Amino acid sequence: MAAKEFAKPAPGGQQKLQSLLMQIQSYQAMLQDIARQAALTERAIGEMMATIEALEKIPKEKSNEALIPIGSGVYAKGQLKDKEKVILTVGSSVHLEKTYSEAKVFLEGKTKILEANDVKLHQQAVAVNQQLEAMNAEAEQMYAAMQK
Repeated sequence: MAAKEFAKPAPGGQQKLQSLLMQIQSYQAMLQDIARQAALTERAIGEMMATIEALEKIPKEKSNEALIPIGSGVYAKGQLKDKEKVILTVGSSVHLEKTYSEAKVFLEGKTKILEANDVKLHQQAVAVNQQLEAMNAEAEQMYAAMQK
């Protein structure tokens, strides 16, 4: 009786598979990083939109009362002395006095930039995910070939 012959794995096949699996892990980490960046960007967009909405409402409010954030979710009651201008941070420790409408325009510009970045992040995620799917399929084929 003849012994049953098994196909031998291709030379270096296991090393290639291990290398591919390491690449897959790297792409998975990249995808997670992109998702975190997108979440932060989307949160910043939400904050900008809320601020723009507040800038539109404040001049129309009859009351001058305001809650002033002092940190860690703590607020102090205060009075708005000027309902025509706000102080706007435009860079590292650079603050400018602007009208509500000027501040709104500035924030809308920043929001558009964030939205464009968010679109790019989602496009990157799609591209990385497609590459990841292709690598997973290749790894499955390599593993199946090694099992024969």
